[in-house]
Amino acid sequence: MADPHVLTALIAKYGRLSGQLVACEQEARNIEADLAKLDAVIKLFRADFDVGSIPLKRQYKQNRTFTRGAMVRTALDILRESDKPLSSRELALLALHRQGISNADNALVQLVRNSLTNCLAKKEKVGSVAGGGYPKRWSIPKA
Repeated sequence: MADPHVLTALIAKYGRLSGQLVACEQEARNIEADLAKLDAVIKLFRADFDVGSIPLKRQYKQNRTFTRGAMVRTALDILRESDKPLSSRELALLALHRQGISNADNALVQLVRNSLTNCLAKKEKVGSVAGGGYPKRWSIPKA
């Protein structure tokens, strides 16, 4: 049999997650009601409009560590100062370290890494950075 404190923690966790699920379901019902109202108002202006044709907009997670644009600027600074190409994970760890976070959990490192990979891929298309190899290592092209 499991220790009582383990069982107590598991029961508490289950209760929290169940409460979270109920709150999310309520929020989903509220959003569905709002969408129905918007659908009705759109139909008032244009009866033949198909709301199903409206493209969905992706919801982005707010990065709690960096302000908008600061992460990629920090990464570019690190690449300028580096004498060798760096992977996205290395860049993420160095960028977090510059923010004063030296013991970041894996979830935060992964979030920053994914964001950096996307940002650097866009910069690569315009020639601001170069990437190559596996895992992809990023560098600033020499002029």
